[in-house]
Amino acid sequence: MMAYADKPLLIVIDDLDKINDEKASVDLFIQRAMAWIRLPCAIVATMPVDMYFHDRAREIDNIWGEVSILDPLDTPGEAAELTDPALSFYLSLMKEIGGEKYFSAKQINRLARASGGIVRDFVHLCALSVNYVLDTGESHVKDWHIEAVERALSEKFQSRLDDNDYATIEKIVSKQGNAKAGAQLIRSGALLCKRDESKQRVYQVHPLVEKIVNHYLSRQKTLQYLTDEDKMT
Repeated sequence: MMAYADKPLLIVIDDLDKINDEKASVDLFIQRAMAWIRLPCAIVATMPVDMYFHDRAREIDNIWGEVSILDPLDTPGEAAELTDPALSFYLSLMKEIGGEKYFSAKQINRLARASGGIVRDFVHLCALSVNYVLDTGESHVKDWHIEAVERALSEKFQSRLDDNDYATIEKIVSKQGNAKAGAQLIRSGALLCKRDESKQRVYQVHPLVEKIVNHYLSRQKTLQYLTDEDKMT
């Protein structure tokens, strides 16, 4: 391919999180590694590699060298200034496609926070909001369009999660559970992996899932209260 193009070759393998079969992962990144590393390529992932390869993670490191993990971007605070770096990225991204004509800066801020720092989710939220605009015949995005989109995506998460998932999320976020137990939750985007100030991995619930998890915790407290009442009587 390099000889044919007469140019340096760069191969990008996207959507690693779609490789859910561990045998396929081992075949691709271990058994065929010698073929890959003849090219100037490396593994770049958007979640901890051990979530993909479990006990083969060290072998992956030995073969490939340093594996790059792309963490979610910073998200702006609710009252962030337009010059806030965490917000300015999303503003510039929207400006590149002329989106500032249809979204206010405040709405872009809200969508950025709802995305959890996942650019793909931000783009998806924006696209769905525009669909609502087209369906209702409006000329620009209104706050209720965004509310409807957030609610729809939260309900989509809810349809794929159950109480066991909520319990796992709560344990991992509160550092009381093993992060490997949440591998599928990270793949689905319900659980996010970020870095704290000391560059240590911390896990956070996706903003669109947070309300659902809070409802679960509220139900558990109510159930525990009723159980304690029964014991007392």
